[in-house]
Amino acid sequence: MSGGLMQLVAYGAQDIYLTGNAQITFFKVVYRRHTNFSIESIEQTFEGDVDFGKKVTVTIARNGDLVTKAMLRVVLPALNQSQNSSTWHGWVNSIGNALIKSVEVEIGGQMIDKHYGEWLEIFGELSYDDASMRVYRSLIGKYESDISLETNALTSKTLYVPLQFWFCRNPGLALPLIALQYHEVKMHFDLRPLRELTRSNVVITNPQDTSGATARIMSASLWLDYIYLDTDERRRFAQVSHEYLIEQVQCNGTEGIKANTSSLNCRLDFNHPCKELLWVINRDTLRTANTSTGNNWFNFSSSTGGDTINEAKLLFNGHDRMRARDALYFREVQPFHHHSRAPSKHIYNYSFALKPEEHQPSGTCNMSRLDNVVLNLDFNGVSVVDSKLTVFAPNYNILRIMSGMGGLAYSN
Repeated sequence: MSGGLMQLVAYGAQDIYLTGNAQITFFKVVYRRHTNFSIESIEQTFEGDVDFGKKVTVTIARNGDLVTKAMLRVVLPALNQSQNSSTWHGWVNSIGNALIKSVEVEIGGQMIDKHYGEWLEIFGELSYDDASMRVYRSLIGKYESDISLETNALTSKTLYVPLQFWFCRNPGLALPLIALQYHEVKMHFDLRPLRELTRSNVVITNPQDTSGATARIMSASLWLDYIYLDTDERRRFAQVSHEYLIEQVQCNGTEGIKANTSSLNCRLDFNHPCKELLWVINRDTLRTANTSTGNNWFNFSSSTGGDTINEAKLLFNGHDRMRARDALYFREVQPFHHHSRAPSKHIYNYSFALKPEEHQPSGTCNMSRLDNVVLNLDFNGVSVVDSKLTVFAPNYNILRIMSGMGGLAYSN
């Protein structure tokens, strides 16, 4: 008897739990047929002139039946390097994300979700594996070292910035334009001014392109993936009501931290079932519009290059939700358990969900049912300078689409 057959007949009572009444086989592939569809990426043009420091809007054209992935394409000019032979002048790190102060999705005049450049940076740090991160860095002008900033503006630069709204990340949540006959869908972009987007080893008050003129965005457009449905499915999407479980991002704004502060209680005024909390601390000097010492929007380290907190804990209605844990727990242990990668930056995370990156709910905390939620930060042993704390909370909500109109089931 061959060894393989000996293994096959070595069958006991315990094997019943593994192979008794078998439900699948590994040796006959099973597949499911899908509805007929096609996808096309189509460029959307902004209303009016697009430039640094402007608020611009794009109305989503009804080119297809559904819309999914969205990417902002921007072409930046080369920067003038000739002010001084020893001077370098470049775009800030992660210029693609830094350019976007905020971006909103609006349906029928109602703001559905709002993302920030900081959020896009945090999302990328936690959600892309190493292979995807290499491509992502190239798309948005992200570098592991600021030394690369010295040469990143010698020629014009094309960026593709992926947006991360609910319909961009999951084809099952694609926005059904065919069912929104009476409501327009718009995206509003608030772009940072030029003085906040360049770095140099000297102070440059008026960044110029290679012609000597004030630098301007060369071109900008929004690229959307449109989905075309076959006749029967298209008719169903247009006629029936839809209810989508969507994800939003809440932000508490910025909480000031004074130099030499020993601790801080930050009240979190969030609503809805939240999947996790993420927070960063950015020094005021780095947030200043200054090419030499500021414009470092995504440097979340302390003045000594280390953690910006010693410990942290959550309090619900005055009671400890969890005991205080050290910075490493929130910066590495939590992402190790719940995210695709641990961030290379000082980003802190506490997850209520088993798998917060997935759309399928796997745990939430309903912030609407808690009167007082406080994030307590301890700075003992940390060199604290004037800084700003920003806390983000991804949450679930319901988007209802019926009778040609769409809106949220639960407001703030």
